[in-house]
Amino acid sequence: MKWSIGFLVALVCTSLSLPAQGSPVWKSATELLHTLSLREVQQQLPTPIERSWLTRMEHRAHHRAHFPGEEVEAQETGETGEYEASNFGGYINLLTQDVAVVFSPESGEVNEQITIELEVNEDDLDKIPLSFPDHFNVSSLTETSGRQFTWFNSTNTLILELEEPAEAGERFTFLLEATGTVECPNTGIKPCDFGGNYAYITHADFYIQGSPVVLDMFKGSLTVTVPGQQVVVATGRLVETTYTGDTSTFTYVHDFETIFYSFAVSQKLETRAGNCG
Repeated sequence: MKWSIGFLVALVCTSLSLPAQGSPVWKSATELLHTLSLREVQQQLPTPIERSWLTRMEHRAHHRAHFPGEEVEAQETGETGEYEASNFGGYINLLTQDVAVVFSPESGEVNEQITIELEVNEDDLDKIPLSFPDHFNVSSLTETSGRQFTWFNSTNTLILELEEPAEAGERFTFLLEATGTVECPNTGIKPCDFGGNYAYITHADFYIQGSPVVLDMFKGSLTVTVPGQQVVVATGRLVETTYTGDTSTFTYVHDFETIFYSFAVSQKLETRAGNCG
């Protein structure tokens, strides 16, 4: 079965925009993806897309097939078994990313702390490029073992210059603190909205998405703090909720590798017992 490039690209964009389940668009996209294997779809696309979301989906399916008990174990105990992180090439391999966000649903402003663990892929690497939006103000960037480096922004990239070159296989853990207002087009796979009855951020650039060469998969957690008694729904598995008088905090973990963090915020609904008649 052969499909044109234009049709497949339209399908990818439409399906990733998450149409309403049950709609004609949802049904046609679902039926087609069930008809074709990921590899068959991938063979119809241009070669540069080889390391795209399709490859990552295929890797994820392969991983789950070989570790069938891991998902059940994660749901029951909150822990997962041993796994081998995927590596899609480039200068570094992003392993884990824990993002803690204080978020304003009114303005889209983010005050965040990100802990990133990565592994070097190449020998004599003296620069580590990480995708990160230029319009965010990075107030602090440190390496937990005390490794010395300098850094600067360039074209939505944080470039870390190491004083001593790193070798393939070396691991680093960086702690990044930044503030900024999320910017995203309300089309494609990165829509967002603020200031209404609810707010949401879908796949927007407020965290590290690998290097500019290769978008990477990672495991980790997303913690979102919002004002008052609001509720946060996010990608991942909810593991902790904390309500105080002024804020509400929700922590979601990803037991399997992902490439995107998304979340939505809404007012907490109050239900009261009463007569329904």
